[in-house]
Amino acid sequence: MSIRLKKVVIPVICIAILAAIAIYLWTTAEPTLETMTVDDYPITDGSTSTHPVGVIAACHLLDIPYRDYLWPDGSIRPVLDWEAEEYEEEIEKLNEKIVHHGTHGSFVSLIEGRSDLILVARLPSDEELDYAKDEGVEFDIRPFALDAFVFVVNRNCSIKDFTLEEIRDIYTGNITNWTVLGGIEANITAYQRDDQSGSQQLMRQFVMGDLEMMDMPDWILWSMMGPINMLDQDRNGLGYSVYYFEQFMAPNENLSLCAIEGVLPTAETIASGAYPLTTEVYVVIRKDQEKESLPYALRDWYLSKEGQDLVRDCGYVPMDDKVYTYNI
Repeated sequence: MSIRLKKVVIPVICIAILAAIAIYLWTTAEPTLETMTVDDYPITDGSTSTHPVGVIAACHLLDIPYRDYLWPDGSIRPVLDWEAEEYEEEIEKLNEKIVHHGTHGSFVSLIEGRSDLILVARLPSDEELDYAKDEGVEFDIRPFALDAFVFVVNRNCSIKDFTLEEIRDIYTGNITNWTVLGGIEANITAYQRDDQSGSQQLMRQFVMGDLEMMDMPDWILWSMMGPINMLDQDRNGLGYSVYYFEQFMAPNENLSLCAIEGVLPTAETIASGAYPLTTEVYVVIRKDQEKESLPYALRDWYLSKEGQDLVRDCGYVPMDDKVYTYNI
């Protein structure tokens, strides 16, 4: 081979080898949030109230369209836009990736390895922590948004401001009639939630403590829409939920949020902490997740500026720049 030919062939061969190496590295590299496909997206579970942010975040990162939809239970949630036919395959796959089984169910799914990341409205219960310990699982928990535990009445109810002591007296059965609080002559229907629900756990954590709630099985409601639907018709009822769900997922002109200790829950009073029952919303992964994994990266994304901007756009109150870690 002549020297002139060598000068042409050798660089070409080197370029081809480098190109082959680059292609190999590209095709075998672990996906990142920037390069992932729907197939790579972490399986996400969570509370009912966090379902919208889970869907919207996935659609944002994967560039898939969504639209708001009235669910059979009466709540309004974003769904993947089935009318966008060019995304049909991606939408079908993503629908299997984001399925929220409620707060308790999502902790169980994370413990059992059926989900990679969960978005929940409370910290794990003692029962869930015991199950995790039995299975050798530890949680890495970070708050990524603020919400609030709220009390709700029919708009025609004459009492819309309570102290925490009054709430406790109602739910222990010490106050049973609205006249005691300055209202009309009518018995109070104090609706509750089932024990495994996030709302019930928040009720015990923030309000009741060790106090026993009165035993009224007929007033226990088994879904987040339960209190909304009952209070829509019951002007003598009292119920509880979380601010985000009541305001953005189940808006109802027949309902009114209640002030607690004189402070009404709003985005402003939640952000400032003036509302006394402000809560955190958490993104949770298993502590044994590799730092290079997509669940780990997605968790960090929720805490990033881009993630916090999306949290705000969804209607949640974003966290400040301080990041809290709960290793449980």
